[in-house]
Amino acid sequence: DYNQVAGNGQAGVLSNGTSTYLFNASGMERLQFIEKGIMGAVFMHQALNVYFGDEKMSVDNSNAVDADNGKYYTALEHHWDEAFGYFGVPIDFPASIPNDFWGKYSNNQNSLLSSNTVLMNHFIKGRAAITANVPADYTSSISSIQNMWEDVSANQAIKYLNDAVSSFGTDDAKFLHVLSEAYAFTWCLRYVPTEIRNVTQTELTAIMELFGDNFWNLSLIDINTIKTALEAKY
Repeated sequence: DYNQVAGNGQAGVLSNGTSTYLFNASGMERLQFIEKGIMGAVFMHQALNVYFGDEKMSVDNSNAVDADNGKYYTALEHHWDEAFGYFGVPIDFPASIPNDFWGKYSNNQNSLLSSNTVLMNHFIKGRAAITANVPADYTSSISSIQNMWEDVSANQAIKYLNDAVSSFGTDDAKFLHVLSEAYAFTWCLRYVPTEIRNVTQTELTAIMELFGDNFWNLSLIDINTIKTALEAKY
């Protein structure tokens, strides 16, 4: 309710002077769940599971066809390009950094993970390996991209948990906002292929349950428990 001030049990808005956020009665910013949910369920899932999956990676790589106004590529090259599209960065990334979606958060984690270079180099390397028909090389690049994409999501969640600790008790607007972000990026981990994911589904479910169903009721101990659980895996 945009006409109410948010509180425990009351949906509404909170502002910290620079930003204003809309929360439900449990202190959750649903906007973050929707946006990051799409980033996981659509972008991450489509790239890492669908287009890098066996079905899409076992198509023809011998016959380049005119698929796009004089641009010729094989079905396998096309599928690789689709996966890159779901990463959502310009072709000169990381010289150009997008303002949203996975490219933004890869850049946010770059100082820790070197994620920009790792992801972009392996998208380029894998595409070149497909053109050269060297399956071992593009298969290796798929693994590197999957692992780094997972690390970006996990470490972004940890970053937001640290922000929640810093704002606890002093800035409710920021606290609930970054906690919602942390929840959403943790949720995205379920879309990493299970065979390579650093956390099992049972472990991830247990971590998600630590967030509870009302962010207003979380203590510093609770937040640090979530952070410790993620850091044990990442």
